[in-house]
Amino acid sequence: MKYAHSVKLSVFSKEGEDVEKIKKALRELALIDIEKEKLVLKETVAKSHDDENIHILEIVITKEGQVNRFLKAFVAKLTEDQRQLLISQKESRVDDDCRFFIRLDKRKLIDENRWWITDGGNCFHIRFALAAYPLKKDIGTCMIEELFRKS
Repeated sequence: MKYAHSVKLSVFSKEGEDVEKIKKALRELALIDIEKEKLVLKETVAKSHDDENIHILEIVITKEGQVNRFLKAFVAKLTEDQRQLLISQKESRVDDDCRFFIRLDKRKLIDENRWWITDGGNCFHIRFALAAYPLKKDIGTCMIEELFRKS
């Protein structure tokens, strides 16, 4: 079953943070070899409200085979408790356009190589464009439940 059309991984790197270390963590978060798969790690520099540089790093996965491999590996990386948390929060994590949002704690991922779901703060962002048909939130939430129950 096709669960998503695309997956977008992103993270912000503030001034003073090790951008290369964050890029490495983002590449690892992709769970597939982005160079071999010819994916692009896009980097944009913007100014913060403090007039400091912020690096916006993004990887977008759109090919069906790559998306499927990512999803399978991603679900396998999560603990049973984390999968249950995502299922219990599915209503608030799926928007009306059937996009599903997850945040992973940046410090825990970089420093401890731990995948820790968080609700805010300094984090990696993961967004799935769900392959719901018709494109309705209730169908998207059912897909999320099925995806994270498969373990």
